[in-house]
Amino acid sequence: SPFADPQMIHVENGEVFVLTKQLSGVPDPVNVLTRILDAGVIYINSYDTITAEGPNLYFTQMLVDLSNNAVYLAGNNSNLPPTKRYVNKHNSMDGSIVWRDSSFAGGMIQDLLLSPQKNVIAVGGGNNFNVWFYNAQGTINNTFVYDGPCGSNDGIAAARLDAFNRLIVTGSSCENNNTINYGTTLKYNIPVITTGISEAAVS
Repeated sequence: SPFADPQMIHVENGEVFVLTKQLSGVPDPVNVLTRILDAGVIYINSYDTITAEGPNLYFTQMLVDLSNNAVYLAGNNSNLPPTKRYVNKHNSMDGSIVWRDSSFAGGMIQDLLLSPQKNVIAVGGGNNFNVWFYNAQGTINNTFVYDGPCGSNDGIAAARLDAFNRLIVTGSSCENNNTINYGTTLKYNIPVITTGISEAAVS
């Protein structure tokens, strides 16, 4: 579409996944996941699936786990607070939605990662640092929250796993009474998901 605005791309094993949003020519933003197969000399469009559409709804994060045929997408409703966050799991083979989670709690999602158990981790914030650990059924199994000394204006910008599979998050946190924000980096041990089963065990 000439109106599509690509947001993210993932390329692996001859498969190309593109997350786009369409703003022009539609009443509300349309978020689309596209799978393209690289056949060497040509590209074959496998599917275009609408992940979500609605007023001020934008998906901006994508994580692909082909070992479990999974594509995770995350986004937010950009209306005035409270901000609603969304996480989708799609079947990478056909684009169908496996599960969807949405909540007003915790603010905007800034990054997605896979845990050592192959479960998805979402991080972000608004007033606090927030980390959400999902199980295979799309239920939040554990949550980490960091609220700086000021009690507001804390948010994670990015996250990574270290060599010991500990979660490192970094962002901005209000750390004194003058409400001046400082760069803040925290390290967490990742909990073992015991409710439900891990993504790696799902056929």
